[in-house]
Amino acid sequence: LVSCSAVSDGGAAVVWFKHDLRLDDHPGLVAACAEPRRRVVPLYVFDSRILAGYSDTRLELLLFALKDLKLALKSQRSDLLIGLGNAEDAVLKIANEVQAGVIYTEEEVEQCVCSVLANVESSLSNGSFTRGNPPEIKFWSAPLYDYKSLRQLSTSRNQFLNEKFSTTTALPAPTLPTLNVELDTGSLPTLEELKVFLKESRMAQDNWVPIKSTSARSILKAALIQRKIKSNVSLSDGDGENIEDITTSAGAPGRKIAGSMFASESSLEVRGGTDITLDALDAYLKYLEGTGKASWQELHDKVRFAETRDGASFRTLFGNAIQLGVISRRRAYQETIQYERDRNAGFLSPFGYSTPTVTSAVDAICSLEVIDIFPNIIFNILPLSPLLDSPNNLFVHIKVVLALGIEIPSIH
Repeated sequence: LVSCSAVSDGGAAVVWFKHDLRLDDHPGLVAACAEPRRRVVPLYVFDSRILAGYSDTRLELLLFALKDLKLALKSQRSDLLIGLGNAEDAVLKIANEVQAGVIYTEEEVEQCVCSVLANVESSLSNGSFTRGNPPEIKFWSAPLYDYKSLRQLSTSRNQFLNEKFSTTTALPAPTLPTLNVELDTGSLPTLEELKVFLKESRMAQDNWVPIKSTSARSILKAALIQRKIKSNVSLSDGDGENIEDITTSAGAPGRKIAGSMFASESSLEVRGGTDITLDALDAYLKYLEGTGKASWQELHDKVRFAETRDGASFRTLFGNAIQLGVISRRRAYQETIQYERDRNAGFLSPFGYSTPTVTSAVDAICSLEVIDIFPNIIFNILPLSPLLDSPNNLFVHIKVVLALGIEIPSIH
């Protein structure tokens, strides 16, 4: 056991998970475990600001992923600490209780998550700690392409693709030290408990109503009644049912399947942790080969439903898993390219890939990587002064920024 007397003088290392719910290919976890005799404290915080844009489906997949991550950590005699509430409060509390010297967390590009990170940094810098200095926050990233800095990248997407950067190699999962802390690690909430928490966490100024639970007609009807305006317009549907009783549905939830890669028969998204997702990716890539495995046959059936357009099946099946960080983009890319090499005696054809599933996977992974890179290029690299000289150029770039959904900084 790692006792307090055996801990290094630098303090414990807290690994704060957000969109990186895995042990495999995790640079932050590798760095935390690199120093001998240092305690490594994995942490996940249910922060309503980070989860605000999650659909019910993604929330369910999040809980599946966290359950598997917790089991994977327990298999190494560690555990995942669960926090609920504002990240700045939870991280500050844990950092004090474990006497953290450093906090590892993934670099983010989403504006709302970046705001949360800024709040955490401010909270740590203004907090008081029993070991003296506040812990240092170290950001990590796992880029697919091998570039030293964003400044060497072109702001043109086509030119960026023509550069043909080499890809980086995924890291193996590290061996964690035993977690020996006198702390309540917390338990995972159910889906219903999580939805109630998010509903109660909404700020008063948000004041919005979910479309799926309330129709536009009922909102107008409530407004008319409140203003005491009489109307002869019927606000019921054709069968005489009350509009307020009608809600949209994505279909019946379906029956749960033991050992399935999916949450239910009607689900099209792969659920679970890294091992399940990698097995599903293997089954997806080998779609044309056929299989005797029941779980693979089920996935092949899902592919036929999800392939509504050429290449759409990969994003449908694995999009949430990649966004939650159950597998990294470069691990998925590496497994896909390795399968393609195995099919072609170790070679990659210059004329394209040998199967449509490989093509779909590579296209989707590389597109997701570029989407993450270009918001950083626009605001960190792109000089604004030349744009201001040409109103047309500035207009075009602002259109791109708005299309990406990025918050525009002040321009004086």
